[in-house]
This record gives sequence, structure tokens and C-alpha cells, in this order.
Amino acid sequence: MSYRLAKSLVTLREQINEAYPNRDKTSDGWIGDKAHRARKSDHNPNARGVVTALDVDKDLGGGMDAHRWAREVLVPTRDTRIEYVISNGQVWTHSLGWHKYTGSNPHEGHIHISVVDHPSLYDDERPWMVKQKPLKVLVKGKELKGAKIEDGVTLVPVRDLCKALGVEVRFDKEANAVVVGG
Repeated sequence: MSYRLAKSLVTLREQINEAYPNRDKTSDGWIGDKAHRARKSDHNPNARGVVTALDVDKDLGGGMDAHRWAREVLVPTRDTRIEYVISNGQVWTHSLGWHKYTGSNPHEGHIHISVVDHPSLYDDERPWMVKQKPLKVLVKGKELKGAKIEDGVTLVPVRDLCKALGVEVRFDKEANAVVVGG
């Protein structure tokens, strides 16, 4: 039987390659190896000969890693073609958001993207909305490190934000509270 990668994932891979032309592709892959063939896996061709999974090496170059990219760029699109994403010991699904991944491979060297096993979705060649740059938070013209988006919520380290603004912050152990400005 001949097999191929889902057209939606071909489009995604092309967009990633365009956005990160010098990225490391060492851990890229899509077709299952012997270990994958021994079990159910989206890296194995489905009944129509289509593979619905893509692995992308963690090193995208230019200071961006694929784990951060998955959290800040890919997942926030909530694209209906996505079945799940695995990254750094976590898995994301539309229904559960990010949660602990219990599989044997924590996917630390790459991210795994699976698309829904239906031709209207896995062969949907529309561009993915993944060209936006990752989130930057600027405070008084300087970039605040550690800001990220998770499940549509912007998270910023309180201590770093307050320090950048010149506002006192402390932790009150008795009240179990972060106290800002006083």
C-alpha cells in the first residue's frame, strides 16, 4: 500500500519551513518506525493510506523553540483540524487544554501534531494561522521575559512586571497572598 502525509500537515510543514528557514530538522518525521507500526499510532497510515501526524524538531532557530511555538502560536489558533499536540511531557486537546502526557515518549526533542482523521479536515490545505510572532510584553520599552499565552490567557510573572514598573511586590505568607504596591 502506498501512503502519504495529510495535505493539511504538508501545508503546515511548508509554513514552518518558510517562517524558520534555518531550523533544525533532525527530529522531524511523519511516517512511523518499527515501534510505531507495532501499535496504534497516527504516524501509521490510516485505511486510506494517509498519515495524520507530524513531528517538528524543537530547534526552530532564531531563539525560538517548537515547544514555545506550540503553546504561543499554534494552539491559540484552536484550529479545528488539530486533534492533539504533544510537547515537553504535556498534551493539548480542544476539550481538556494542556494536561500531563502519559505516553512513553515525553516529546522533549520535538513536538507532535496530529490532525483529525477525516478527509475534509486532514486534507484541508487552507493556510494555518501560524505566521504571527510569539507574544512579547514590553514594559517601558523593555521586553519582559517569561510572558506566555496558555489556553487563551496571557500569563506574566508578577514579580518581574512589578520590578519593571518600579512597584513593590512581596509575598505575605500568613495571608498566602501576593501583595503589590504596599
